Amino acid sequence: MLQYQFRDALKQLRSRSGEITQPPYEGLFQEKLQLIGRLVLLIDAIQNDFDLGTFLKSFSFPRMKTEGRIHSLKKTSISVRLPSSGVITFNFNQFLPLEFYSFVRAGYKKLSPQLSCNLAAYCMEFGLYEQARKEFQS
Repeated sequence: MLQYQFRDALKQLRSRSGEITQPPYEGLFQEKLQLIGRLVLLIDAIQNDFDLGTFLKSFSFPRMKTEGRIHSLKKTSISVRLPSSGVITFNFNQFLPLEFYSFVRAGYKKLSPQLSCNLAAYCMEFGLYEQARKEFQS
């Protein structure tokens, strides 16, 4: 499973653009740059909506056997207050693609068209075609 630090990847891609913007890599570079840009926008929107109170605060991470309320969201991580007291922090790169998708969908009652489009692009990149179809239809 690939794990990304999206902002770092975006910086690295931009710094190497001279090396990989020539054929046959040119199209692939632009595609990856767009995907990373969408993911950065998606995480920024989630963080902003959390701060505004429009992103639901309940959290479930079954693989890590963790449930609780979101304590804070940062650009690279999420902190969860556990029912038994204490706070645990997960980096976004610890999520599997389907887990991240479920996290985003569970946080919103209804996604804006822009968020839905960004989430669909994320799903397509990671092979979650059924979920991408649902996002395109919503």
